[in-house]
Amino acid sequence: QLRKSNGRLYGKCELHNDNIPSFVIYIDQNSFCCFSENVAGDVIDYVRRMHKLEFIEAVKFILNK
Repeated sequence: QLRKSNGRLYGKCELHNDNIPSFVIYIDQNSFCCFSENVAGDVIDYVRRMHKLEFIEAVKFILNK
């Protein structure tokens, strides 16, 4: 579950077992940040991490959605 506030989405990170909300999506920048893992990136980076894909595979995954 993500909640919206000030043009951002906040919630628990799906990239790891997160007990507290540490994940932010910056809607206007199309980017994310997980403060627990200290990682950030764009949509492609998120898909790569979520599905353990290489860059080209992640782009193809996004295009097929």
